[in-house]
Amino acid sequence: MRCPNCQTINRDDRPNCYHCGKDLVMLRLIINKAKQHYNNAVEKVAQEHHYEALGELDAALELDSRLVDAHVLRGTILARMERLDEAREAWERAISLDPQIGRAYKYVGQVAEVSGGAPVVRRARRAILASAAIILVCILGTGGVLAALRDPEAKTWQAAFAALDEGDLIRARDLAREMKSTERREAVEVALRGEMNGRLAEATRLARAGDEEGAIRRLRDLASLPISPEMNLAVEGEINALRDVYLQRHREWRAQERIDLATVGRTHAINREIRRLFPANAPDADFAWERFSSALRDQVAGDVSPVLTLLENSANAPTIESRLHIYTEFLDSEDPVVMEILTQTPLGTVHDRWRNSLVDWAREAAREGDRSQWSRHVTRLESWGDADSLQQARDSVALLEEHEADEARMQLDAALASGDNAAIIAAGERAESLGLPIAATQDRQVRRAREAVAVEAYYRLMEMADRIERLDLEESEAREVLRLVRHADGPLPPRIRTRAGENIRFFAIQAARILDDGEVASREYRNLQAAHGSSPYLLLLDQQEYTPNG
Repeated sequence: MRCPNCQTINRDDRPNCYHCGKDLVMLRLIINKAKQHYNNAVEKVAQEHHYEALGELDAALELDSRLVDAHVLRGTILARMERLDEAREAWERAISLDPQIGRAYKYVGQVAEVSGGAPVVRRARRAILASAAIILVCILGTGGVLAALRDPEAKTWQAAFAALDEGDLIRARDLAREMKSTERREAVEVALRGEMNGRLAEATRLARAGDEEGAIRRLRDLASLPISPEMNLAVEGEINALRDVYLQRHREWRAQERIDLATVGRTHAINREIRRLFPANAPDADFAWERFSSALRDQVAGDVSPVLTLLENSANAPTIESRLHIYTEFLDSEDPVVMEILTQTPLGTVHDRWRNSLVDWAREAAREGDRSQWSRHVTRLESWGDADSLQQARDSVALLEEHEADEARMQLDAALASGDNAAIIAAGERAESLGLPIAATQDRQVRRAREAVAVEAYYRLMEMADRIERLDLEESEAREVLRLVRHADGPLPPRIRTRAGENIRFFAIQAARILDDGEVASREYRNLQAAHGSSPYLLLLDQQEYTPNG
């Protein structure tokens, strides 16, 4: 994609011009829309809907007037419609945009306008001169077309240029060799050279823009097309240039701050293509790949080797995890190339040791009754361990539960001995949460402690009742009211239970209103309404203009 500001060729996926920094996002959208219209036109031509195809091409060129393929196709359609002057203008416009177009049937007349200065233009001039006769056969009057149809080589002739149009250079070369007519064979070969020149130039642009894969695709067929010594030298020169670009990229990749998995895959893919397509350059590619692999091995070793000393202390678990997290994609990769490189680094060993350490740390936390640490290590094993190690860690929960049960029993005994009602309630709740059976005498003591706490909380609420009713509380006092409400909701004795529920619900509503907690206030209002539908508190709330949410 050419930057409209500085004319620099950029890769199609770049958001900004790498030379001047101009935003290319909108330009890409426009170009893609133009290409869509062009593709629609190709489909219309295949259906022989020529007028509709011209409409699509006009739309494409309105968006991108430099779309060479659209000018070429437009000229071809106009020629088929015998609008030769317009066809010639379209083709000349295409030539002016890209002099390297070498497909013979796409050029027409006006050869003298092309100067012979630059090598690229000289090649285009030779292609145009050699193809002038072809164009006459293809687009001049009915008599010429009929003569071509009577020609035994006409189908081969047309097929050769169709192959060129489709980008199948090898087939075009093979069809040219089948022709007995020297002039026609040479014309196809000239057109073929023009197409090869275009691909060579495109390969150069792509390689310089950092798209080595695209450059290799342009050169894929050229190495197996010995058209002429001159062309062979040009192809060989471009291959060597691509090799140099590739080796330079290798140096850049090795020098970057960190080699990631995507870079490994891209580097190996390019290396494989160069070795396959250009065997003469295989030694250079192999040497570059080995240096790249060595840089990756050194990077991994430098990052993970220190982990081995950290494994001695479970407190280092977060640090170890952050170091290994960098290589999560590497560890998850099933690419044999990546796996081969990693076998020559300590990453596999460190990962195994880390997983085993997590199992040991989980068991240690279980024996000590530290459920929080135990849970953290099990969670890490869910990400870093295998099924066996994870199960081993989870099996240690029995040790943890046994330790917690012993600790809960001792806590309950100590609380009952102290006579602290709050401590007795907390110890009883913990024993219940663990499903521990407790003695009948202990159960009675826990229930008495809950009753005592509930009564005390209720009486403290009643002492504040007038102020609660008037909403005359500080926020800290309102929070204390809600805390007392939770305790007062316990097992109150029968003598005060009847009216207490109604009072407690009202106290909770008022405290929540002071704290602007509409959800709690509304919930308690519904509870009051459901359990005490005739409560005077409902009338009082109405007089205070309280409206519950929902």
